[in-house]
Amino acid sequence: MKKTNDIPGPKRLGIFSCIRNLVSDSWAEQKRLHKKYGDIVYLKYPQKVIFGFHPEIVNYILKENSKNFKKGKRFQPLSSLLGNGLVISEGDIWKKSRRIVGNEFNPKAIKRFVPLFLEEIQEMIETWKKKCEREGGPIEVDINKEMMTLTYKIIGKALFGKFLGHQADIIQTHLGEATDIIIKRIMTGVSLPKILPTPDNLAIKRINNEFEQIVYGILDEKENPLDENGSANVLSKLMAANRKEGKLALSRKQMRDEIMTLMLAGHETTSNLLTWTFYLLSKSLDKEKNLLNDLENFDPENLEEKTYLDAVILESMRIFPPVPLLSRESIEEDVLLGYKIPKGTTVFVAAMITQNDPRFFESPETFSPERFLDKDPYQNRPGSYFPFGLGTRRCIGEEFALTEAKIILGTLFKNFHFSLRPGFVPKPVPSITLQAKTGLLMNIKPRTKV
Repeated sequence: MKKTNDIPGPKRLGIFSCIRNLVSDSWAEQKRLHKKYGDIVYLKYPQKVIFGFHPEIVNYILKENSKNFKKGKRFQPLSSLLGNGLVISEGDIWKKSRRIVGNEFNPKAIKRFVPLFLEEIQEMIETWKKKCEREGGPIEVDINKEMMTLTYKIIGKALFGKFLGHQADIIQTHLGEATDIIIKRIMTGVSLPKILPTPDNLAIKRINNEFEQIVYGILDEKENPLDENGSANVLSKLMAANRKEGKLALSRKQMRDEIMTLMLAGHETTSNLLTWTFYLLSKSLDKEKNLLNDLENFDPENLEEKTYLDAVILESMRIFPPVPLLSRESIEEDVLLGYKIPKGTTVFVAAMITQNDPRFFESPETFSPERFLDKDPYQNRPGSYFPFGLGTRRCIGEEFALTEAKIILGTLFKNFHFSLRPGFVPKPVPSITLQAKTGLLMNIKPRTKV
């Protein structure tokens, strides 16, 4: 067994340069580290940090030996926004929350949201068509912004039975600012005490207070358990299920944390997934044609049959994973690729690197949905594909996000032609999710024929 110090990685001043680059351009720096040092890289931060780029490491810490790896200190900056929700919590708190919340996000439960998805999508279709009529031709839209708005409306009605309205605008305005601060703290490992009035601390406090007012306000007004359509929403069902728990019920604070997590994480992964899928299809006209052929028999009420649409989504998540970076902290001493890993070591695994490695995916730079037709990428080579994580901590909202994404993409593509604005190059920026910092400007026009 080799020692920890034998793991390749930058030395001395190179470490500070690496930290700076991870904050300013995380994806480029991760690619540089992988190319220069290999599948496992050791950074002597103030804390011990390892980047693991090989599927064996990914599968080991997320699934095979996940009991020895917790979320750890690196995830704590997220708690300033999400509290102790499912993304952050550990042990009995996580198990209890997972059981109560998980019942609302199984495949059977998700089917009841399909009419809601279609209602909001149809409203967007009508809005776009009217704009095209007024313009007398194609219109330019920022697809990233449009998908953000659409998924916010959907998550608001799914969770609370109501449109968040101006509250959604507040969330959208401040979420980017908050995640920029949080990812900087995660990558550097430096978080000053909350009591210090630093600009970042004051910003997080202000943003968190506004988010809390929204969530607690909705919790307080939830007297009628049904929405205007007479169907129970997630929050009312969670509250009803929670009351049955008696002494084991989630506290008001824990309910706030879970709702905050679902509200903030539940829309951004889907909107960014859709943004990058639109981009990839706009650059691959033959794949777009294949998708349109597949959509001739598209039935949003029945998505059980695996189709080319599924393959498009899976391949999009391979190239541009919604959650680009995960981390775990070793509880006890362990071994990764033959190297000793001390207790308390943070291990980062990067889907953006592993899923684009030519050793595991042939011609990874090519957008090829065909590689996933009738194939489960999670089973092909364990640890090589993990856009929503693996194992027991695999994202609870994955099925909701994928169902929503397929219905949105399929319905919009049947109705509109999308083309990238000439000369526009989007910039993928790994944060908590994979964001399109400069948006995605596209020209759209109604299809005359599918």
